[in-house]
Amino acid sequence: MGFSKKIRNDINEELIVVNFVSEEDEILKAIKNTELSLECAYTKFHNVTEPELIDSCIYEIKALQTKYNYLMGIAKTKQIRGVMG
Repeated sequence: MGFSKKIRNDINEELIVVNFVSEEDEILKAIKNTELSLECAYTKFHNVTEPELIDSCIYEIKALQTKYNYLMGIAKTKQIRGVMG
């Protein structure tokens, strides 16, 4: 899980909050975002009727599936918990 650190700027004493996110969190976020994108792509596929748009949706779904499999492979290699694949 990520954490924040407050840093005081010496010049004007402004307080700056810096967020640090772990690699694990970044991978989990990327997986979740890819799942949501896949869901949207499938919805779009089921609602289009023009052949060119159907082809476009198929390519988009295939690309997202490839990305998802790649991210899941990374999660498995790094033994990241919290992945439901």
